[in-house]
Amino acid sequence: MDVPDDWPGRPLAAWPNLRDLVRRLIAYWPAHEAFLKRRFSDPDDPTLRIADDIGELLAKTAVEDDTAFAGYRWMCEAMFEEELHFRRTGRYRLSSASAAAVSVYDNVPVMTHYMRGLLVSQALWRNHSGSLGFYRDRFLPQVRGEGSLLEIGPGHGLLLYFAALRSPSLKLSGWDVSATSVAITRELLGKLDLEGRCELGVRDFLAEKPVRRFDAIVASELLEHLAAPAEALQAFRSLLAPDGRLYLNVPVNSPAPDHIQLWRAPEEVCRLVEEAGFAVDTVELFPVSGYTEAEARRKALTISCAIIARER
Repeated sequence: MDVPDDWPGRPLAAWPNLRDLVRRLIAYWPAHEAFLKRRFSDPDDPTLRIADDIGELLAKTAVEDDTAFAGYRWMCEAMFEEELHFRRTGRYRLSSASAAAVSVYDNVPVMTHYMRGLLVSQALWRNHSGSLGFYRDRFLPQVRGEGSLLEIGPGHGLLLYFAALRSPSLKLSGWDVSATSVAITRELLGKLDLEGRCELGVRDFLAEKPVRRFDAIVASELLEHLAAPAEALQAFRSLLAPDGRLYLNVPVNSPAPDHIQLWRAPEEVCRLVEEAGFAVDTVELFPVSGYTEAEARRKALTISCAIIARER
């Protein structure tokens, strides 16, 4: 597809926050412009609306200096190395949660770069923007406004931010095994004066005795990090209230520095969820930037599987 000469003007003319984010990133990392041109060449892309909203949020909270861009560049380069390994071997590099903990979760500099990079990618990668828009516009309206929502593995904190906008009465919690992740989530919500809305803690949901249940559970890009995803889904059932809703975002064919569970097709993920006792209500698939779903399936490229489920 030809890119207009006034890039990034015309493709992003209606999205000023996203345009400014792209311009700042190109100034920091000029070599990334070719990818951004491909990503944002279509002014009618439906994911641009949520990407622009994230761009506005990042301008307020995360890109006052180049720290977030440095994390994003680090993440892109790390994932490129993992992609090369995946293409050569057909497998992810890591196969155990303990190895991922040593190399990523317990490594504060690495985890900090990673979470800051993931935050920026929510605006810039089509599969991330698309799945986040699905969460905000399709899942959150199903959550009772005076109910409770638990996010497991909040990472950068963006999903809890959008949940806070759902209703001032919605009770929010966020649990993560990484203290760095919790700190970054707290930092984002604090900058938005929302920290008091959310109970955050370093907690392992697999070790929890469910003394309370939540109306909604959110697990975005979590199952692929776990040694026993089926066990995790059973834990979600024990934490979910009757008639509650589960949101999952699970990428297939998605090599990353800490991914250990490889699913090769979205249908494998849906089958896993159903075998755990959930009914899958809605599924939407978001292929990696620059590819259709058919192309991504044929080439074994990343597809983010956004799922809304309930207990059967």
